[in-house]
Amino acid sequence: MTVDVIIPWQARCPYRQLALDWIENAYDSLLFDVVLGELDPDREWCKADAVRVALDKSTADYIVIADADCWTFHLGTAIDMLPDVPWAMPFRDVHRLSPEATSVALQTGELTGKLHQRPYLGVPGGGMMALSRENYERVPLDPRFRGWGQEDESWGAALAAVLGKGWRGTEPLYHLWHPPQPRQNRAVGSEESRHLRNLYLKARRFPDQMDDLLTVARAGG
Repeated sequence: MTVDVIIPWQARCPYRQLALDWIENAYDSLLFDVVLGELDPDREWCKADAVRVALDKSTADYIVIADADCWTFHLGTAIDMLPDVPWAMPFRDVHRLSPEATSVALQTGELTGKLHQRPYLGVPGGGMMALSRENYERVPLDPRFRGWGQEDESWGAALAAVLGKGWRGTEPLYHLWHPPQPRQNRAVGSEESRHLRNLYLKARRFPDQMDDLLTVARAGG
């Protein structure tokens, strides 16, 4: 089994750069191969496009799609679950560190201290997901999501609808603080993304509708 950690990335924010540097060192210490999918900083953010950039450089049979600002100590457990499950999510709750706790973490590696908000249940599709490359090509992220928001939740709905139930860990995912991206509000990136997300959620029980959505996603939007 060959595994690459795919990190979608765009160099816009110094706080995110510090997080990425720390994350890459953490993966390196555990001998994980990281492939960065970097988009030009002047273009609109699209996670699906960034993942595609990385996949074009990867030949691994299995991939971990991981945000550049998140870490869990139990990724290896999720990878061990493959290929017996169609996808694996190595965490349960998200722990968002405060700016002060993030600063300490970047200096010492200690992921403790004050949280920016109370822990919450992570969304399948977000943070860190492990699956085969074949399954990703069958159920890719949708490049019609532009800017921040809703692409992860939609992808998680598609994974469950098409591939079936995956495996979910019980350990926390730690999120390193950085200023938020521009968005409509705390929950919604844009009206366009919210509308497309709603189509994915409605298609969960209608295979033909989900296949129509994924046909567009597989074609690159």
